[in-house]
Amino acid sequence: MLSNPKFKKVLSVSLAIIAILGIHYLIMNLYIFIAVSVYGAIVGRSGDAESWQSFISSQAVIAVIVAGVVALLLYVMHFNARKQSLWQISRFRRFKPIHGLLGLTAGMSAVFLSGLIVQAVAQIFPGAYERFLQMVEMLDRSGTIPLVIAVVIVAPFIEEVMFRGLIFRVLEQKYALLTTVLVQGLLFGAYHMNVIQGAYAAALGVLLGLSLIWTGSIWIPIIVHFGNNLMSTVLGLEPVAAFIEANEIIAGSLVMVMLLVVFPLSIYGLYRNRVVFAQDQVLIHVFESEEKVETTEEDAWTRLDEIDKLLDRED
Repeated sequence: MLSNPKFKKVLSVSLAIIAILGIHYLIMNLYIFIAVSVYGAIVGRSGDAESWQSFISSQAVIAVIVAGVVALLLYVMHFNARKQSLWQISRFRRFKPIHGLLGLTAGMSAVFLSGLIVQAVAQIFPGAYERFLQMVEMLDRSGTIPLVIAVVIVAPFIEEVMFRGLIFRVLEQKYALLTTVLVQGLLFGAYHMNVIQGAYAAALGVLLGLSLIWTGSIWIPIIVHFGNNLMSTVLGLEPVAAFIEANEIIAGSLVMVMLLVVFPLSIYGLYRNRVVFAQDQVLIHVFESEEKVETTEEDAWTRLDEIDKLLDRED
C-alpha cells in the first residue's frame, strides 16, 4: 500500500494539511490551557461559576488573536527557511477595485444565506444548535473591541492564509481545481468543529475558493470573509438587534434585498469580471528540504510580474 501512488498522494496531502491546521489549533488550545491554569492558581476555590465563565469567554477571543498572530509568524519563518515566500505561495497580489467592492458586498450579503442554512440544519440537529447559541453568547460576553479584532480582523486573515493560501496550494498541486475548491471548502467547515457552523462555513468556503479563482488574488477571499464576519458581528450588537425586533417589516425587506438581489449580483459580478487563473507552479513543500524546491523564488516572482502586467492591460 505504501508504494501505491494514489495512497502516497493522499498521505502527503493529508500530512501537509494536518501540519498547517495543527499549528494554529495547538497554539490556540495551549494558550487557553495556560490562561485557565494561571487563573485557577490565582483564584483557587474562591472563584464562582460566573467569574470562571466570564474569564473563559474573554480568553477564548484572545486565544483567536494570539493563535492567528503566532501561527502566521511560524508560517513565515517555515517558508523563509526553505527559500520560499508565504505571501507568494498564498497569492497576495494586486486586484481590481471592482473585485474588492464585489467581494465586500458578496461577503456581507452571504450572512443572510448562512442564516437560512443555520435554520435548516438546526431543525435536524437541535442539540448542536443549542450548543452553537451558547458559544455565540459566550463570545458576546467577551467585549465588543476584542470580539471585533478577533472575528472581523484576525480570523479572516489567518484563516484565508491557511485555507485559500496554503491548503489550496497543497490540493492544487495534486488535484483538479474543482476538487480543490470542494475539498478546501469542506475542510473549512470541518475546522469549525460544530455541525451548525460547519454547514454554513463549508458553503462559504466554496464561495471563498471560487473568489480566489475568479480574481487570482487572496485579497478577495479575505475581503469576502471580512465582510461576512463584519455583518454578522454588527447584526449581533444589542442596538441593531433591538432595531430589528422593533421593525420586523423593514428588517425583513432589507434581508430579502440582500439575499435575492445583492448576493446573486455580487457573485455574478465576480464571475463576469473574472481573470485567467494562473496556476504558476509555485510548489509548496511543508516537510521537504529547500533543495527539493523545483521553482525558485526569483522565477516565481518573474511570473507574478507578468500576471500583474496582464491585469494592468485588462484595466
